Amino acid sequence: MSQREFTTIGQRVPMTDGPPKVTGTAVYADDLRLPNMLHGKILRSPHAHARIVSIDTSKAEALPGVMGIVTGKDGKRKVFSKIDVLPPGTICNETYLVIGSYKSEAEAKNLVGYMKTRFFRFLVSQFMYSHHITKESYALVPIQNTKQTWTDEKLYKKYGIIAEEIEFIESLIRPMELNG
Repeated sequence: MSQREFTTIGQRVPMTDGPPKVTGTAVYADDLRLPNMLHGKILRSPHAHARIVSIDTSKAEALPGVMGIVTGKDGKRKVFSKIDVLPPGTICNETYLVIGSYKSEAEAKNLVGYMKTRFFRFLVSQFMYSHHITKESYALVPIQNTKQTWTDEKLYKKYGIIAEEIEFIESLIRPMELNG
């Protein structure tokens, strides 16, 4: 059996960003100044884990120079920003959390559909203390059969979730487009 030579795997990766970082010449996002660039201010709640019911932005909107106000108006969490099925042979060069590996694209898409349900994202959110997601964030999430599609309605029925609990879940978690 001969050893195969790889051009990337097992090879040293040159740290090309090292010299600019140690000499102080590296450019970071905070260093950028672009024409017509706006600056933002974040106002955080002084109360940890408080549920913000409403925000009156009228005074801020009336200030000179204010171009816009961004809030989570509905107070609901998104939980995940992007959930994708990656094709075979894909190498991740970003930070991804691999949830499953399937032989069929249909099963992978069924998993994505399950992950986009409010039920799934509500359970994950119970262990999310920051944007840093670990496998412990999935401790309360039951594994489903990926040979079938899942909807919130199917999951609520399967687990006996009552109307009051559904209303609570849906008051906290934003809907997520199934194809987006």
